[in-house]
Amino acid sequence: MLPSDHYISDDEAFAGFVRRAFQAVEARPDLVILLGVAPDSAEVGYGWIEPGEGISSRATDLYRVRRFWEKPSAALAQMLLTRGCL
Repeated sequence: MLPSDHYISDDEAFAGFVRRAFQAVEARPDLVILLGVAPDSAEVGYGWIEPGEGISSRATDLYRVRRFWEKPSAALAQMLLTRGCL
């Protein structure tokens, strides 16, 4: 499933992340794989993903989700951006 409420400008890079997601599913079929986008601003109109601890896998860059933040206030969005949330 791919959402349609945001714009990805680099189709080739995005396709690479999707391929890595499929590799992650093959390596860890017990997990649900979620792709997150690194934000360029403290957006309040979207939900945020707070990454948790890393997951051991043949696929790299897998993290548990610590928490979802749904449409935060401007101050909270700025904090999430600073903390490296997606």
